[in-house]
Amino acid sequence: MGNSLKFVAGFLFIFQVGGFAQAVKWQDAGSYDYAGHNGKTPAYPGTDGPMNPAYTATRVYPEIDATVGGLAWLPNGDLVLLEFGAVTRKSGALTILKNVSSASQSVTSETILKGLDDPLGVQVVDGVIYVNDQGGVWRVEKSESGTYSKTLFSPRPVAARKGNYPFAFNLEYHGGFLYYAMGNHNISSPESAPWPGHVYKVDIKTGTVETMNDGIRMPNGMGVKKATGDLFYSDNQGQWRKASPVFHVQKGAFNGHPALKTGGSWFPGTAKVTPPAVWLPSNSRSTYGAMTRSTTGLHEVENGIYKGQFLMGDNYMGRVNRIFLEKVNEVYQGATFHFSNTVKGGIQTMIESADGTLIGGALGDPQSGWNWQGVLGGLTKWTPNKNGVMDILEIRSNRKGFDLEFTEPVKAADISPESFWVVSYAYNNWSEDYGGSPEDVKKMKITAIESSVDRKQVAITIEGLAKGRVYNIMFKSGLQSESGKSNLFQHAWYTLNEISDRDVLQTVAIAKVDRVREGFQFDLQGRSLDISNLQSQNFSVKVYNPAGRIVPQSVAMGRQGKASIRFSDRGVYILRILTPQGSFSKELTIL
Repeated sequence: MGNSLKFVAGFLFIFQVGGFAQAVKWQDAGSYDYAGHNGKTPAYPGTDGPMNPAYTATRVYPEIDATVGGLAWLPNGDLVLLEFGAVTRKSGALTILKNVSSASQSVTSETILKGLDDPLGVQVVDGVIYVNDQGGVWRVEKSESGTYSKTLFSPRPVAARKGNYPFAFNLEYHGGFLYYAMGNHNISSPESAPWPGHVYKVDIKTGTVETMNDGIRMPNGMGVKKATGDLFYSDNQGQWRKASPVFHVQKGAFNGHPALKTGGSWFPGTAKVTPPAVWLPSNSRSTYGAMTRSTTGLHEVENGIYKGQFLMGDNYMGRVNRIFLEKVNEVYQGATFHFSNTVKGGIQTMIESADGTLIGGALGDPQSGWNWQGVLGGLTKWTPNKNGVMDILEIRSNRKGFDLEFTEPVKAADISPESFWVVSYAYNNWSEDYGGSPEDVKKMKITAIESSVDRKQVAITIEGLAKGRVYNIMFKSGLQSESGKSNLFQHAWYTLNEISDRDVLQTVAIAKVDRVREGFQFDLQGRSLDISNLQSQNFSVKVYNPAGRIVPQSVAMGRQGKASIRFSDRGVYILRILTPQGSFSKELTIL
């Protein structure tokens, strides 16, 4: 039986067993030089990352070099471009771009308003333009003579600026309210009370302001999930932020950054910190991967394979990242992925046209250090094409680990513990240091690998799963699709705030096994196993116990391509399947 067991070990990773959702056990994948792998990557992501092949990336021509603080569509299809300008110079402006969505017509521009103070948010609501700059939220309207003017619609409830840095960000609209955010002036003293470091909610009818989240550092990014109305903001790593988080906007939530120093204590020990929905590893080359350094706006994709997910830029790096969110026990959490490199600049904000074309506006400033490779502005378009892409689409939590969904079927031979590597860590120790390293880093043991029938979903069962941690999942072997495409990026990160009670995948994969031409499907319900030969050809199955002895009354004949076996006891079993083309073995554990 020793030879048979070796035979089993050689084939388990080829012939998938997703249906054994509570049964098939794998051994630890062994050691892997994780640090060495990452040490070969660029110091900052984005400098040589790939374009997403599902899109054709181009610059907008004629070249638009404006530093982009916001983008919004007018009802007639023209694009409002909010130019950020330069810090403290009040050189921000509003420009109307025509033909941006056209592939054949030249883009034309008209500046309609100047003198805005470092604006970083624009929305069009019922045809009216609203702008967020350091003075407040302005309503911009066109007179009968054709000129534009601004009226202060909602004054800032607290001073927005401290020194040379802008601290009022974003402008989102949903359900009758505008939203923006402000960062802290300084971690040691507020300008006035109520101190900044909040998300603000503005009534679109009255301009009255209500505070939402507090404990915010530098919230240069915001987005809304349109189906639910839930709003999210991104904060930047730095003091009291070891990495860049994305938080769910909630009334009264405290997100951990202190607003002032009182009684010699930097951090209010009694405060309950609401954790982020996701953490994005930040800032530098490390053994834990890196995604971002200066997070920006969140755009919910409206079309295509990534529909419903957020894209996030970074005005320090030439890369766009992607965020998938799910709600577990009424708490948001989810996964982060790389999406694409950029053609020009560090992306500050993104918008989408009706045909699914993504438009990203770059923002850079030499005084603040914001820029990617010296680029200070410009527009990039990502136009959907018909090229396929092998990419990890979603990661969902289950009660034993994670279900990974891919855009294409995973190559059968790659569904194996040898193809995955999981490290987990935490960001629980807050300090006034600028950024920081993860804590309590652990290599996780993978105990089971399972897949769906179409092999687009792969479930990873992890020993010692614990909430309050980030799980970095890496594809060690350049995971491939059945058609031979390599996975676009090798890393994904899941922030586990709550462990789901959802079962792991219940379906199983179908795959060819070595020289056996027929594929088989397995369906395990409790202790009853149904086996189907997908070619409807006869076969036979014998079941052996660990001692190599055949289990009485276990021989089944698969007449008409189907057979059933009932296991009376728990334990490890070997299935020996014989077909006209050959035979193979499979090991399973009945719990």
